[in-house]
Amino acid sequence: MKKAKLIAFILALVFLVQIPFEVFASGGVKSPFKDATYAQQSRMASYTVKHGVDISHHNGDVNFAKIKKAGVDFVIMRVGYRGYGSKGSVCPDNKFEDYYKEAREQGLEIGVYFYSQAISTAEAKEEADYTLKRIKGLSMDLPVYFDYEFAGVSDGRLDYRWRNGTLTKKKMTANAKAFCSRVTEKGYVAGIYASTDFLHNVLNYDQLDDAYSIWDAHYTNYSSDLKMYRATTYKGNYQMWQYSAKGRIKGAMDSTYVDCNFLYVEPMQAMMSSKLKVSDIKERTYTGEIIKPAVSVKYDDIKLIKGEDYYLTYKNCTNIGTAKVIVTFVNDYSCYPAITKTFKIVPTKVKDLIMIDRTETSVTVKWDKHDDATKYRVQVLDGEKYKTVANTKNTEYTITDLEPSSNITVRVAAVKVKNSVNYVGRYSTPLVTTANPGKVVDLRKTSKNTDSIRLKWKEQSGASYFKVYEYNFSTKKYEYLAKTKHNYYTAKNLKINSKHRYRVRAYKIDESEKLLKGEYSKSLTTYTSPAAPTITLAKSYSKEHITVKWKKVNSASGYKITYSTSKTFAKNNKTVTVSDKATVKTIIKNLKSKKNYYVRIRAYKLQGKTKIYSKYSKTLSATVK
Repeated sequence: MKKAKLIAFILALVFLVQIPFEVFASGGVKSPFKDATYAQQSRMASYTVKHGVDISHHNGDVNFAKIKKAGVDFVIMRVGYRGYGSKGSVCPDNKFEDYYKEAREQGLEIGVYFYSQAISTAEAKEEADYTLKRIKGLSMDLPVYFDYEFAGVSDGRLDYRWRNGTLTKKKMTANAKAFCSRVTEKGYVAGIYASTDFLHNVLNYDQLDDAYSIWDAHYTNYSSDLKMYRATTYKGNYQMWQYSAKGRIKGAMDSTYVDCNFLYVEPMQAMMSSKLKVSDIKERTYTGEIIKPAVSVKYDDIKLIKGEDYYLTYKNCTNIGTAKVIVTFVNDYSCYPAITKTFKIVPTKVKDLIMIDRTETSVTVKWDKHDDATKYRVQVLDGEKYKTVANTKNTEYTITDLEPSSNITVRVAAVKVKNSVNYVGRYSTPLVTTANPGKVVDLRKTSKNTDSIRLKWKEQSGASYFKVYEYNFSTKKYEYLAKTKHNYYTAKNLKINSKHRYRVRAYKIDESEKLLKGEYSKSLTTYTSPAAPTITLAKSYSKEHITVKWKKVNSASGYKITYSTSKTFAKNNKTVTVSDKATVKTIIKNLKSKKNYYVRIRAYKLQGKTKIYSKYSKTLSATVK
């Protein structure tokens, strides 16, 4: 006898010995978590049964070593849930990570479920995406289940809409399909948990049970005739039955009770074939011709030979969609059932991705049309990962809300939607482009002197540099003045008390060395100041008077004298304005006798109705007679 057949034969004997004969001989299965036996539908007679529990944070701390010892083969754990209130927030099950780690350490098989209250396909997809995010990088032995049930309260978001007819059987079924399709897209086995009544009367179960794994919940009554609990009455195909919520595993968890489940394992022949391994097939790009990928087939460590030990059949391997490679075993391995491997055929790579327009806050890109595409997926690099920003039927898209001068990396893939599944093609070569610099704003004067003016404006972090332009009042044109990498600039060597007008523009050198220009700022008109006067005298010659003298400032329109009893001019300040530019002397009157006063002076020049002041002179003091 060949090795493969001998191993299969031994496995069959071992497997038969391991199965308690009373399980199927009596037509019932005894629960290890209840003192009860459950009848089974006759069609399940060729299957063996594994025992498991499903848990959530309501079960509290769980001793996984104890539940394994009590007969638990597998655990289905909740990853999250949606609240049944009007807001319907998606929330995590905070025990999931701990449960997964501890169950995996005990070698238990693991599956997960999400408790849904989805009222639309969009919400169902959101729940699937949330679930997939939480299980990313974790291995799953059992399906990812969509737990669909009413909350059992009058104002429940699902309950209410079902009663008033907003949600129909068709829509509820579509929601279940939306969740499961999302899960299968990512390579997981998808399943649906619901009660028998829910499956029969709220969902179109016959549209679901051939495509997805069904987990039926049905707490049946005890039959005195059968001397056991009745079998579930679910009409469709199912792989797992939740038969009770009153299981007990003493000392294994905080909660008193736990949900109990039977998992129906494929018949013996399929169990024996677990030693057969067929390599996975990576997705392929559509070519218009039949695609026949090679596979590697092994039995334990023995590599099988194509044509001698097996042959391959290809189905749906030409068009975009899910293709199948069927491995059929022959000769020494003919006792094993065929194994089907699936792979995706996706649209071809998007080409000619270019930038066609840009502003300071947006970039518009365009690409070639794909006749086999339903839509296109646009992604932008966000840190180290790409983020989807749009799914569009057009061949161009505008990315908005960008920062001025910011670099952006874009890629696009063609997507073919078939049977509610997205087949995403190869992404284009990434396009690195840049938004235009922004318009310079908040241009202002921060300081001035007799021969300089300091300008400043709002910073633009992405700009390569700025250019400052000054208006020529003779030619009536702006002329280039200076270039700076900073958001400030000081114009120097200017004439005393002269008029100046400026504007500023930002520039950016993009990835292709192209120079991008922002809009000009609004113009700013300002002046240099007159020279500060030289104060020569501050003295009291008569009662309650101080005489002040200074040197004349050419081009001054007048002078402003400030006096105070405070040396720092922090209080009791008063001023005297001399509007005659020729006057270089004044008398301050009505002062307090015996008081010491501090005096300083500055010149001003009239520019229209605006007074442009010089800096103050030095300060002199005098005591009033």
